[in-house]
Amino acid sequence: MRFAPADGPLATPDGGMQDGGSLPTKLVPLPRTETTMATKNKTNKSVRKRIKVTGTGKLKYTKVGRRHLNAHMSTKRKRNLRRAGVIEGRPSVLKKYKIALGLL
Repeated sequence: MRFAPADGPLATPDGGMQDGGSLPTKLVPLPRTETTMATKNKTNKSVRKRIKVTGTGKLKYTKVGRRHLNAHMSTKRKRNLRRAGVIEGRPSVLKKYKIALGLL
């Protein structure tokens, strides 16, 4: 908040006081002239770490189930888990993730 002296000595551009007095004791807030900004949505950090946005606007994520206990899985199943998953075709889910990422 900006303040102006209510009454008393005025400061000169070089930092000194006009009448050689001390600093003003009473400060009055200046009227607010600038407009207030709209509130911003915070990015959900956990979503940001898990999802990437592609150039076309689709959301890409890493599939689950590849950390451990893979010996019983077929090679085809493990290979398909390597590919990134894409969130598309579900506009309501896509919108929720984009809001969480701060894209909307």
